[in-house]
Amino acid sequence: MLYDASHSRVASAGDTHSLPLYAQSSSLHTDRSSYTTGTDGNRTVNTYTDKYGNTTGWVGAKYISTYNDGYGGKTGTIGNKRISTYEDGYGNTTGTIGRDRIHLHRQFRHHHRDNRPTASELLH
Repeated sequence: MLYDASHSRVASAGDTHSLPLYAQSSSLHTDRSSYTTGTDGNRTVNTYTDKYGNTTGWVGAKYISTYNDGYGGKTGTIGNKRISTYEDGYGNTTGTIGRDRIHLHRQFRHHHRDNRPTASELLH
């Protein structure tokens, strides 16, 4: 899961009233073909991530399309907001979503495909 490093809350682009992680619920499943489906809070998730880390799909009413540069960087759009992030390989992700700066830290409790944030995690 992703936490705002200074407040121990899930970071939200443009959301000033993020709920603490324990108050949020999600049920997500990624199949062997790299399709992720389920719910995250009150949003329906349906995304596909290819073998290079590029993601397309829907999270709630927002279309997501991101490109992974292969060196920890991701660019693209989430809804009408531009996204540009960098993951340092130690669980820290920094960058911008729209006008909002993000700094996220993953607590490694569960093994994920590549330990990079999912589309749903970036939208919180």
